[in-house]
Amino acid sequence: MIPFKKGIVIAFLGRSGSGKGTQANLLAKKFNLRIISTGNLARDFSKEKSMSGKLIAQILEKGGFLPHWLASFLWMREIIQSQEPFLRIAFEGSPRKSGEARDIDEVFNFYGLKNNIIAFYINISRQEAIKRLLARGREDDTKKAIENRLDEFEKFVIPVIEYYKKTKRLITINGQQSVEDVFKEIVKKLKVKNDCSIRKRN
Repeated sequence: MIPFKKGIVIAFLGRSGSGKGTQANLLAKKFNLRIISTGNLARDFSKEKSMSGKLIAQILEKGGFLPHWLASFLWMREIIQSQEPFLRIAFEGSPRKSGEARDIDEVFNFYGLKNNIIAFYINISRQEAIKRLLARGREDDTKKAIENRLDEFEKFVIPVIEYYKKTKRLITINGQQSVEDVFKEIVKKLKVKNDCSIRKRN
């Protein structure tokens, strides 16, 4: 089953440590999707010696979120320069602000895919997020940065989740299952969404 043959855009949302990257990669492998990780793009850009690179580095060090226009610029550049005939995208960690969610709608409406945008919210508790992040031991996972990131999630990403819920494009997943069970739930619900889309077109 190849979902949405004309193209698809899937946003993976969730607290840091929810497994967004893992699930995005599993889904990309199964359905030949292109992964766009705004976090990875930002970390790469932060190594540049430009003024923008230094400012991004400061934001990441504190566990903050980029301004939505800057996050959008990073992934827009990837899309505009794409040579692929069909856009089959999995966003890992985007959008993180409501302005970026609207940017995604506008950009992919241009490519004829606004009705094929889906958001998966991998839901884990704040306590579970802290436990997982401390266990993985990444350099930028300091206790203070983790708390800041989780506070930013409550402030900025929850409204994004509500935006997708209001527009009936949100699929909530229990992220406190095993990696395998989370993936099974994602694939099952994606198939249901795809089947509904096919019935509407017919």
